[in-house]
Amino acid sequence: MNTFKTQNSAIHRVFTQVDYRRFRQHLADFATRTVEGKGYETIIYDGQGDIQAIVHAASIDNTGRCYPAEYFIRSQALAPGLDAAA
Repeated sequence: MNTFKTQNSAIHRVFTQVDYRRFRQHLADFATRTVEGKGYETIIYDGQGDIQAIVHAASIDNTGRCYPAEYFIRSQALAPGLDAAA
């Protein structure tokens, strides 16, 4: 499930879901300037104000089902051919 899918087409994704390790590696590659949280979502910006990463917080629904945190980084930051799905 990737809610940050399209820019011009369903094939081109602006953000790609990654595992926690890849997410942390990505954060180490740039200087974080701003972190904003709203509801269950945290957005991390670089020095130019561009969104570099998004975290969806872990949650529990009304029936007690647990959902893990989800981590997304800019697709252009991934090496070509890298399968980054968590």
